[in-house]
Amino acid sequence: MRDSCGRAHLDQRGRIALAGIDGVLDALPWLQVLSLSSNKIGDLGCAALCRSLGLTAEEEAQEIKTRNGRQPKQNSTLLGLYLNDNSITDVGAKAIASSIVGHVRVGGKYEALAYNRNAITAEGEKAIAAARQSIDGTDKKKGR
Repeated sequence: MRDSCGRAHLDQRGRIALAGIDGVLDALPWLQVLSLSSNKIGDLGCAALCRSLGLTAEEEAQEIKTRNGRQPKQNSTLLGLYLNDNSITDVGAKAIASSIVGHVRVGGKYEALAYNRNAITAEGEKAIAAARQSIDGTDKKKGR
């Protein structure tokens, strides 16, 4: 679906399809910037996307168990992720936080990460700030 400015937006089927994004990023190993802003992906879509971008060591161990010993594929090329205006709550913020740590663990680094205009409270912000601080020793503020 497109808005009056010609920007594409995900409809309900698109949001459901995003839950199966795991293989999509594998098919695009050169992808460096992904903008899903204003698509209302919500917590479910955010969590699915974040799992494909990097798992913490604990999450990866659990995923390997679930996959009968197969290693999950995780993207390490993405540099910019834009999730503005997507109805993401603290649940999604915690997925973003895990993704920050996991993405670095698999050799990636977010140079740009934006998640403004979501329903993330101070608790979610704290989780993201702690993840950022754990990887680079800084306390960067909300998605800037």
